[in-house]
Amino acid sequence: MEEKINRVKFIINGRHYSAGEEFGVDLTLNEFIRRYGEYRGTKYMCREGGCGACVVSVRAPQPNTKEIATFSVNSCLVSIMSCDGWDISTVEYIGNRKKGYNIIQKRLNHYFGSQCGYCSPGFVMSMYSLVKGSDRHLTEAEIENSLGSNLCRCTGYRPILEAFKSLAVDPNSNILRKIKDIEDISEQICPKSGKKCGGTCEASADWCLVNMNSASGSDLPKKISLADGRLWYSVADVRSIFDTLKDVGYKSYMLVAGNTAKGVRPILFYPKVLIDISNVKELSTHYLDVNLVLGANMTLTDTMHLFKVLSKQNDDFWYLDILYDHLDRVAHIPVRNIGTLAGNLALKNSDPCFQSDIFLLLDCVGATLTNS
Repeated sequence: MEEKINRVKFIINGRHYSAGEEFGVDLTLNEFIRRYGEYRGTKYMCREGGCGACVVSVRAPQPNTKEIATFSVNSCLVSIMSCDGWDISTVEYIGNRKKGYNIIQKRLNHYFGSQCGYCSPGFVMSMYSLVKGSDRHLTEAEIENSLGSNLCRCTGYRPILEAFKSLAVDPNSNILRKIKDIEDISEQICPKSGKKCGGTCEASADWCLVNMNSASGSDLPKKISLADGRLWYSVADVRSIFDTLKDVGYKSYMLVAGNTAKGVRPILFYPKVLIDISNVKELSTHYLDVNLVLGANMTLTDTMHLFKVLSKQNDDFWYLDILYDHLDRVAHIPVRNIGTLAGNLALKNSDPCFQSDIFLLLDCVGATLTNS
């Protein structure tokens, strides 16, 4: 019974999977998808989270609110042990020859944006995650900015961007002229907003509507003895972190959240104990007293959203809008979706040569670190 509980459980393309003691800590989500799920539409190249060929879409509960959110990740950076409770979609699932293609795939094809095609799955899944994770129609500028996470080796950016900008709330008329029978779709009403959407969605397509069905659940805490002799712990609160360290000692351990740092500083040898803290609510929240207090485990995406909201709602925090613009140039969306403040600062602490924009921004505003 303990063996069944102490496994991570997740969904890939509607199929249920689990992982445990048969794998090592260095098995990535990308390798699992390709080797064990046998979905090879998801590619790999740099294995550093830099090219975007490996991007997949994830639906998972947020640790602070438990609401289901949709976001993109670089599957080459994510350990399969971090995927507990995730509902993962790859390019084969959102559209294929048997059930028909998603409108995003159709547009990319119509605008001749596939080129050699190697990067296309990553581009499609980045756009798919962006649309599914948004509660409104997107602008051309937002769409263009979001694709900084993907590289096209064939220099086919123009048709790719045109394909995806055609899905914007108010696309450029020159772009829309490239779509056949535009007069038949220009008066469509979006079922989400009730407004004209410029023919950017299909009546039968679900990509425009956020699907909030619950993903597979997870029972915490968990302890998994991995095939490489390491121990993987998943915890739900701060006390459990220290309880775990009391049991196993402080000699060789690592706290794991997004694990995106290995993209810039490869991990050649993992410590004996790894503690997944991505579900610890206390570390993922924020509050206001005289100052703004940020949880160490807040992702860069959540931090950016908070900065944007506070800068508009509170005159004392007007400067956060400037910090938001700077953070928008840090890494890219799939990395920011799971990369955390503490993870970035910890990397800077261990390697002073690491050029951390997070450290720079926090130092500029006189931020301090606390352990409370």
